[in-house]
Amino acid sequence: MDSIPPEQPAGVSASPVKVGVRIKALATHATKTVTSREAKGRVDTAPVSLSLPTALAEATTTFAKKNSVSYPDLVMDAIVASHDELHELIAKANSTAESDGLFVRTQRQIAGPRSMRSFRMRRDNLEVIDQLAKKVAAESRSKLCRVALEKFLASSSK
Repeated sequence: MDSIPPEQPAGVSASPVKVGVRIKALATHATKTVTSREAKGRVDTAPVSLSLPTALAEATTTFAKKNSVSYPDLVMDAIVASHDELHELIAKANSTAESDGLFVRTQRQIAGPRSMRSFRMRRDNLEVIDQLAKKVAAESRSKLCRVALEKFLASSSK
């Protein structure tokens, strides 16, 4: 009569490798389940933080919620809508620099409290915004977005 070999626990195969070595190898081997989103190709996003006057930050958040639009889409819509005027808007908004002979000091044109708006945006769209900021000589990404959002909200409230 043939003897039946004992059953192996799930996940363990009979092999000439010592059990301790095999278990250690299994314990250090990480597996990852691929989701359908990752299988289709993950979109590369980056964190974005904009420093805006508090009143504008609140107005943009309200507008985005009221119109069911994401914050990144609102920012991009504002830039697209004011694209032809960005050079002029930035020229008016850029700080003036004065020298006291030793230091160059910039004057902040918009006084008052500021708020941060943080969100994620596709990296390729963020690169376009940064290139545009350089092209129109904006002091910062926040400055470009601020003037575009101000213009956009002013024109959409008419």
